[in-house]
Formats: sequence, C-alpha cells, structure tokens
Amino acid sequence: MNWRLGGGKQVEVHVALFADIILLMQKQENRFVLRTHSVIVAGKMKIEHGPVIKLQEVMVQAYAAGMCCQRPISNI
Repeated sequence: MNWRLGGGKQVEVHVALFADIILLMQKQENRFVLRTHSVIVAGKMKIEHGPVIKLQEVMVQAYAAGMCCQRPISNI
C-alpha cells in the first residue's frame, strides 16, 4: 500500500491491523521498521506523521477512486 503524505511524497508501507491500532511499516532489507515521516507545509511548518494510528482517532472518508472507496483520515 502507498501512504500518501503531503507535498506529493508517497511511501510504500505494509499494514498490520490490530484490535485498537493500525501499524504502518516499511520494509528495510529483511525486516520491517516503524518510521516517522515529516513534511514541511507552507515553507516553514513541519508536520510529523507517525507509524502507529489509534483506531479511536480515525475517521473514514468515502471517495470515488476505485473499487475500494474508503480512506482513513487521522486527526492526530
């Protein structure tokens, strides 16, 4: 799956879904790592995106872009 960050940056991730969290992991050599990504918005503000998302803090938005038409939105 591709994790689309702001500024046109995309990261290929593997997803693990648990009862209360979602883990977004990147494959590095022969192992999976949890990596935080940062994006600079408006030339000065830095926003960090963590690899652990609590399901209680996620909204799901429907959109028309294919057969699977939902995307999670984290409000963290």
